[in-house]
Amino acid sequence: MQKITLLALTATIMLAVGCVKNTDEFVEYISIDSYFDSAEDVGAVTTFTAEDGLTYTSDTGVKIEVPPSALNDGNGKSVTGLVAVHFTILTDIADLIRYNFNTEGVNGLLDAHSVAYLSFSQQGKSLSTNADNKPTVYMPYNLPSDGALLYSLSDSGWLQISDGESSALLPTVYTINTDGAPQDIRGYKIQPTVLGWLNVAEPLAANDGSYTICAQLPEDHNNVNSVVYGSLDGYTSLLSMVYKSEKMLFCGEIVNPAPGSSILLIAISDQGNTGQYNFGTKSAILESSTTELIRPVLKSQAEIDEILEDL
Repeated sequence: MQKITLLALTATIMLAVGCVKNTDEFVEYISIDSYFDSAEDVGAVTTFTAEDGLTYTSDTGVKIEVPPSALNDGNGKSVTGLVAVHFTILTDIADLIRYNFNTEGVNGLLDAHSVAYLSFSQQGKSLSTNADNKPTVYMPYNLPSDGALLYSLSDSGWLQISDGESSALLPTVYTINTDGAPQDIRGYKIQPTVLGWLNVAEPLAANDGSYTICAQLPEDHNNVNSVVYGSLDGYTSLLSMVYKSEKMLFCGEIVNPAPGSSILLIAISDQGNTGQYNFGTKSAILESSTTELIRPVLKSQAEIDEILEDL
């Protein structure tokens, strides 16, 4: 009898933890994390022999040059043999949200030109670069900017790792081969001193004041299993809104936006609908303090991606 009671109690606890009552049905929630790609597991795009070096061009026009013997193991020793290159590039709001990223620097919101991941590994172990013989990355830009800086991703946000005059980030023209024919591309030349997630971005122009923007979801919404972003109109910028449980609001602060700036609020959540998420947007004008109600509707991941790509 005691064993049966314990089993029943265990089953009750499992149901309480894994399910939420919705009208007359129990609905199992999948973590909203299931919507995102893993920023910790960027796949390999190619391999090469370390002592020979590499020239690799992606289908997005990024060119990576690795000199011979440019990579070291965990002991600082130059590696030989087969090495894997892990690379991806994010160029718009849809890409950033796919990885649950924002463009918040340690000193304020950034306008991201290109966010890219670059690393090297050998037999599953991460490699570092040789300080005297670093790889070079060429990244295309739409419009050049004298204010663009290079950032790396830290626990506290995007951290600047160069200034505008540093040789680590230079406007340049480089050549790639497209269908066997050479093509000149305008872009940035980067020789990163660190590997991982990198961001070529520009701080927002300084204006007086800061604004708090909040978003509210419907009362029957599962706020804990939701994410809300704010994207300033005219910039590739993304603010992660923080959930305030005591107010049941998602809020964020934007420092130095242009007066009268427009912001698009974007909400995504999992409400227990297999293969679908609740998705909604709402535009607002930044004032001293603004709260907007977003009413998400069911969308598939593909439908959400398509909407975000059109932003």
